[in-house]
Amino acid sequence: MFISDGLGGDVNEARDLFEKERAIFIDCRSDHIFASGSIPGARNVSMERVGNWGIALGRELIHEMLSTRRHQLIIVATPYSRCRAFCRYLLRAGHTTLPAARFRRLRGGIFGWKHKGGPVTQMLAYHGDEPYPAPPPPPLDAAALEKAALESKEGEAEIVD
Repeated sequence: MFISDGLGGDVNEARDLFEKERAIFIDCRSDHIFASGSIPGARNVSMERVGNWGIALGRELIHEMLSTRRHQLIIVATPYSRCRAFCRYLLRAGHTTLPAARFRRLRGGIFGWKHKGGPVTQMLAYHGDEPYPAPPPPPLDAAALEKAALESKEGEAEIVD
């Protein structure tokens, strides 16, 4: 039995659907990559969670997908092949109420979206209780380390007996 994997979606078409609020964006990139920037309102369902724990969409997203039958489901990922795998997984998981024609794989992923002027938000926390860890500071070179050490010594008070 052949199962379609959804159609490729043009970035301009996706932006039009976004502006008309006629699409549900599902971002299947890793949680930490999603946290660095995503399409506003996109739902993060990483391939790792789907692969490790089965379908990890959650009741809210499933309800939204089933109750808005005319909305396109636009899958965002990098690399593009991850979109195809995610679409196939959903379609093979027994979702007979989700026809392949509703799925679109966003060509160019988040990079193409940004390049074409699509809005991107930077997430500070995921949908749970704990925030994502802050990114590490940039590495300092030897001169910067020496300068920081000198500045910290200048601010110290001298202790006199």
